[in-house]
Amino acid sequence: MRISLLQRDDLVFNAGRSELVNFTLGGAMKIVQNEKYKVRLGIPGKVFDFGSVIGLVHATRSGHSVTISNFSRGWTDFEEIWADALNAFEAEEVTHFAMLHADVAPQIGWVDTLIQELEHREADIVSSIVPIKDSRGLTSSGIGDPEDRWNPFRRFTMREVMKFPETFSAEEIGYSDKFLLHNTGCWLCDLRKPLFSAADANGELIAHFDFPKKIIRDSAGKWIPAWESEDWFFSRKLHELQAKTCITRKVKLTHRGPVDFPNSEPWGAFENGDDNTRYKWNKDKPVDFQTVVREACQTE
Repeated sequence: MRISLLQRDDLVFNAGRSELVNFTLGGAMKIVQNEKYKVRLGIPGKVFDFGSVIGLVHATRSGHSVTISNFSRGWTDFEEIWADALNAFEAEEVTHFAMLHADVAPQIGWVDTLIQELEHREADIVSSIVPIKDSRGLTSSGIGDPEDRWNPFRRFTMREVMKFPETFSAEEIGYSDKFLLHNTGCWLCDLRKPLFSAADANGELIAHFDFPKKIIRDSAGKWIPAWESEDWFFSRKLHELQAKTCITRKVKLTHRGPVDFPNSEPWGAFENGDDNTRYKWNKDKPVDFQTVVREACQTE
């Protein structure tokens, strides 16, 4: 079941603890609770899976105040939501920022879990493992290559993630010289950390979202597209700022599609890593570049 905010801009829920929830398109939704932390929850898009709506309504059970902002103009959604959150922080309206995608259905109280992990690890940001929607068991998280922005060093599979600690940093899984690539489907950060408001010499925010792309020749001399996704671009900027980041599977969720793709069990055709990055971490196995390009074009 999916709900369109364009059609239901007056949608009201009773969240189980006499919490009044009101959606307003392009504005804010307030979950009225006793305040602990003040969280701005960004939700990009227009149409939401019902499991995601439940995740919005029941984001917290620990007394945090959650205000939800929604932008649905398209490719600028992330930047608008992020700028809105930073302005709200500077106005002393919020302390933390979280994001949930329209097709991600998390467990009840997922914001509480992410805050607990953030504080326990003394981290700046923590994101949840989210599998992509196909049979391979790949996730949208991995290891970034500081020397190559266009190609990640490795992308995690659900089978290998289940062998990692429930919450981990790049150092804890053997990549102290690299950095984590985060998925933006379900994550949280502490806006009180100065790095999130850091600007460069031109006054431009460093930690922001973008989708750089180019067309280059491959090793066979053929033209191929190359790009860096918004979430991995943001991850790289965090690395430049020396942010302390972690990934967790303590938030159980499903990526909703033709079927549910869970993050709570090992599954998928791929065991360790993916063919798209294998040439970096398994140099003994030859690369089929047609497979690389085909996998890179998979819809996540």
